[in-house]
Amino acid sequence: MPTDQANRFGAAVRARRAELAITLDQLAAASGVSRGTLSRIENDALNTSLANATAIARALGVALSDLLEQAGSEPVLVPAAELTTFTADNGIRRASLARPAPGVELIAYSVPPGARSAEFPAHRSRTEEVLHVLAGRLEYVVGEHRYQLAAGDTLSARADAPHHFGNPGKRVCAFHMLTITPR
Repeated sequence: MPTDQANRFGAAVRARRAELAITLDQLAAASGVSRGTLSRIENDALNTSLANATAIARALGVALSDLLEQAGSEPVLVPAAELTTFTADNGIRRASLARPAPGVELIAYSVPPGARSAEFPAHRSRTEEVLHVLAGRLEYVVGEHRYQLAAGDTLSARADAPHHFGNPGKRVCAFHMLTITPR
């Protein structure tokens, strides 16, 4: 675990322990990790092992991924040059902008004229996708519903059915998508 993530992990453990109103001794007894080790983890003095992190998460009643996602709750600046981007063979570009909370992701898309995404399988029940078109035109199809959006339009739709999007226009479509998956 990189040092900055380990430091945030310690803060996430401390916050969850405070939320549960349990002491370090109680967490030590429940997790099998010594009080001293827990104290050093919470105070950013120790990077923990995967085995200890898993035991701590289990004792706190959360998945390890939840603690790691909480560990990212401090402000994070990602310069444009460092965004994780993917470009499909058809020219559709996807950039993951942020994961501000568990089950929430903000994505930027750029879709060339005439391009269409692959068919996405249904997300978990009650998953919502919020799309905001910045430029161009977008067609979003989910299940039996077809939506036409233009620059400035915003659509909130359930994405718990197969879905896809495409650009029916003559210029590049740029849009942001917020995916919210219930926990």
